[in-house]
Amino acid sequence: MMESKFFYLQLMETHLKKWRLEIEKLRLEATLAQAKAHADFYELMEAADHSLMVADRELQALSRLNHETAEARRESAERALKQVEEAIKKARA
Repeated sequence: MMESKFFYLQLMETHLKKWRLEIEKLRLEATLAQAKAHADFYELMEAADHSLMVADRELQALSRLNHETAEARRESAERALKQVEEAIKKARA
């Protein structure tokens, strides 16, 4: 009888150790999943940062192009104005 109680206690102790190990395993798996989620988040943040830099460079290029186009239009308008002024001078002369 005493032997069966001892065996039963050893069996319960073994089950308890098993469940503790199972809980530790689940905790480690959760930590690993959290680490992977953080890594994915930082990877996405780096991709977004890169996309923002590319968009910023494209915006700067478009801004320069817009400025150059506006400058060319202004110069063209100035030339046309000079031609009109010269035509008026010739007409008066």
